Amino acid sequence: MITYHNAVDTDGKIINIKEVTPESRAGHYYCVGCGAEMSAVLGTKREHHFRHKGDSCSFETYLHQLGKKVLKQRFETQKEFIISYRIQYYCGKTNNCELYPYVKCCNRKEICECDLKKNMILAKKNLITTDSGQI
Repeated sequence: MITYHNAVDTDGKIINIKEVTPESRAGHYYCVGCGAEMSAVLGTKREHHFRHKGDSCSFETYLHQLGKKVLKQRFETQKEFIISYRIQYYCGKTNNCELYPYVKCCNRKEICECDLKKNMILAKKNLITTDSGQI
């Protein structure tokens, strides 16, 4: 199993091994997880991948850092950044409710969506300022 399919170039851009050509393989690539230099392996026997030039880092660290970088890159390049989440409401009176066995209106689930970019802009506009600066 190939572990490292992605690396970062000198500009900090995430590069997938599929984007690397024989002409560009000599470029400088760095591990997403630990920052160590990596080389692009484009052989014919195994799947193409990146390999640490020295000691390799923890795969968990690599995946964690890759996830953070991908989210950041998408957040910065997309107009909207919408997340969906579920909220479940519980009525505190369910045990004593005469209607509960027949109508389950007190306990409900909703799927909510939030545009993180829009809410971030609103949060920045709503900052309270004082004479000494922002709170």
